[in-house]
Amino acid sequence: MVISLSLRNIGSLKSVEIELANGPVVLYGPNNAGKTTIMRALKYAIKLLTNKTILVGELRELINRDSGGEASMILLKVGNISYEVAMELLNDNSLKVKVVKTEESEKESKEEELMNKLPLG
Repeated sequence: MVISLSLRNIGSLKSVEIELANGPVVLYGPNNAGKTTIMRALKYAIKLLTNKTILVGELRELINRDSGGEASMILLKVGNISYEVAMELLNDNSLKVKVVKTEESEKESKEEELMNKLPLG
């Protein structure tokens, strides 16, 4: 099964797309290339999708504040199911998080909004 990960405005990364095949995956590159950012984005997306506790500060560190107001997005595709995590820092400094699950079959697409707003504590 192929898993793909797409990131937009995450950390210092403007846009990244990665396909992960079965087996071990090695990320390598020079310092500040975005290896840790990719791993954090994947970790936080999985935490959100599996209803694990996540701190607002952890998600805030992923947002690219130089994106000109564009939302930050993590798209994780596993087989025919896609999970999109969109994050936006609002003017009142609160964080809006939207998680959408989409199941695609040959004939139809089913979309389900899993979570809309992350409470601030």
